[in-house]
Amino acid sequence: MSRDGAIQQLIDRVLPRAQELMIQMAYASWEQNTAGTPEAAQKAAQIGRELKSYFADPAVFAELKLLKEAGGTEDPRLNRQLEQLYRSYLSNQISPEEIAETVERENELRQLFATFRSTYQGRQISDNELGEVFRAENDSAKRQEAWLASKQIGAQAAEKVRALARLRNRIARRLGFRDYFDMVLQSQEIDEQELLETLDKLRQTSDAAFRAEKGALDAELAERFGVKPEEIMPWHYADPFFQSAPAGKGGPNVDQYFAGKDIAQLSVDFYDTVGLEVRDILERSDLYERPGKMQHAFCMNVDRKGDVRILCNLKPTQRWMGTQLHELGHAVYDKYIDPGIPWLLRRPAHTMTTEAIAMLFGRLTNNAHWLTAFAGVPAGEAQAAAEYLHRQERRSQLIFSRWGMVMTHFERALYADPEQDLGKVWWELVSSLQLVRRPEGEGRATDWASKIHVANYPVYYHNYILGELTASQLQAYLERDLGARWMMTDEAGAWLWKRIFRPGNLLPWNERMQQATGERLNPQHFVDQFVGV
Repeated sequence: MSRDGAIQQLIDRVLPRAQELMIQMAYASWEQNTAGTPEAAQKAAQIGRELKSYFADPAVFAELKLLKEAGGTEDPRLNRQLEQLYRSYLSNQISPEEIAETVERENELRQLFATFRSTYQGRQISDNELGEVFRAENDSAKRQEAWLASKQIGAQAAEKVRALARLRNRIARRLGFRDYFDMVLQSQEIDEQELLETLDKLRQTSDAAFRAEKGALDAELAERFGVKPEEIMPWHYADPFFQSAPAGKGGPNVDQYFAGKDIAQLSVDFYDTVGLEVRDILERSDLYERPGKMQHAFCMNVDRKGDVRILCNLKPTQRWMGTQLHELGHAVYDKYIDPGIPWLLRRPAHTMTTEAIAMLFGRLTNNAHWLTAFAGVPAGEAQAAAEYLHRQERRSQLIFSRWGMVMTHFERALYADPEQDLGKVWWELVSSLQLVRRPEGEGRATDWASKIHVANYPVYYHNYILGELTASQLQAYLERDLGARWMMTDEAGAWLWKRIFRPGNLLPWNERMQQATGERLNPQHFVDQFVGV
């Protein structure tokens, strides 16, 4: 049998059951996140164990390894499928006991974050309600109480995350990786040194701009809360992690543009305009908050055959309008991948590329053209606010990039040594990168564990930063080809479909960028858009 034939035969043998389990896992995860019941959690854990056990088969892995080490074939699609399947098996070469422990620990954390509600002012409160405190409350003491409430889950999650990090490291090191952080980056086709150099260059390039924006923001907040700028504390910012910017001084309250609006319908109207159908996606989705439901947002491609859906907790605010556009950006990417591509490759080129599409669309709530067309803001008012809106987006991007650096460097440190004083590591990064003051006193040792990504989406945050860089590059080329009002034409959907969506994962991410824009990932587009202006 030819080598191509041997690869195809192996894929044909192992893929049907893998597909079946992955689809079952997607449905179980959806049920767990929407229902939040112990029964749903148990079901997800059971299927998770079965899936990991299937990919743990040492005999299949040995076959994959031999075929991979024998070199490439003349069929690039077959080579790419072999690579993807090999990576799936490599990361799961673990014992039945390790599988059971991993699934149990991961599921326990998913259930904790899905069902936990903070206690504020003597009652349980949702994340949306906490967010309203951070948006509107002017009393510093109440804001501090809300900030402390947002960290309550960290005390329950910290040791669970630390134990899971030990387990992940033990598995990664036995498989030949330095630690789990190293293993995940390699599985994502990301060079760690190149990533760290990119983050450091971005930090240096944006340092003066970030410090200026942070100083201006602190002065605005000091005036609002009646304190000195040097007395601004973490609870004075727009969210518990200082990962986003509050509405700036001297501009409109953008939330007013969405008050009383149907956020879901606005998203349909927009995606219709760019030629991308989302009604079928929304029909399968879960859009509004309720007790027991996951309080965050995500997109899920259940079967890579058309069942794409999103989870949100919509409110008529700019934040949730942006989130809805963002999650549907993920969804249309998944939906419009060529169904003729082999199933293993019927997915985005990389996590960062799907994040880039989501961010490209999510940014539009700060675009004057978009606000006029879809939120009904009078053109004169929107244009008058355009400078403010761009300044606000610039501030948000600078703030978020620093937050992403905190997360990336923290997780690298977490997996380098889970036993160290992680509270100290966390606050040193927050202080040096975000320039946020650590509250005095004890009790800050588990703040790091209150961030859901550390627990449930490990070694992921660098994809957000790279996604923002990619979004800026795509936007630059959309504007070059279609003009500043690219988001008002169905040519935009066709442009993205042809260059990004349709090819799926046929090529590694940077080769996809090269083909889509004529150059590999170039952070200068982000710098031009948000730093050098």
